[in-house]
Amino acid sequence: MIMKTQVKNMVIISSAVLVLISVKGLSQNALKQAQELKSKYDYALAIEKYTQYFKINTPEISDLRDLVECYLMTDNTSSAEKWLAEIVANKDNKPEDVFQYAKVLKCNGKYYEASSQFILYAEYNPSAMSLVGQNVEACLNAQKWIADPSYIDVYNAISIGLLTDLDRSKFIFLCNSSLSGARAILLSFEAMKKADE
Repeated sequence: MIMKTQVKNMVIISSAVLVLISVKGLSQNALKQAQELKSKYDYALAIEKYTQYFKINTPEISDLRDLVECYLMTDNTSSAEKWLAEIVANKDNKPEDVFQYAKVLKCNGKYYEASSQFILYAEYNPSAMSLVGQNVEACLNAQKWIADPSYIDVYNAISIGLLTDLDRSKFIFLCNSSLSGARAILLSFEAMKKADE
């Protein structure tokens, strides 16, 4: 009876070990697939494979960086922000990770947090003070505009990326020209024909 119990326990333990080995193998396969998909610019499928792998394994920081790149390439800055926060909290982060996190926070409209991360990046990389100053200024300008959006200052609009960096004299503001044009088309058949040409 004791022998049967021991054999049964050995079978159960062996089965569990085989399951763990196969799960580990499948997850390693998911990581390799994710890396291959990323190298082929198939970012959406790579994201699926990375997240599948991360459910079972603790990711390396390099794998997290790859996942962030995939999210950025698919314009999913919210998810990129989440994973960048983990990277920045990791003891093995690099100054570039902090800078990337700051840029994503800025992109997501989190200007105060972005400014803090830009300043942290400057502490890591003092030679980047000019770049950091420009980005912090852009965050401040965005916050000012959000507080009072009744005007567009060309300089501020360029610094936050709203307008293309062209010669300031090239800009002429026409108030709400899109609504004026739409109204003219609705009210005038001639205006509609002219717009079609």
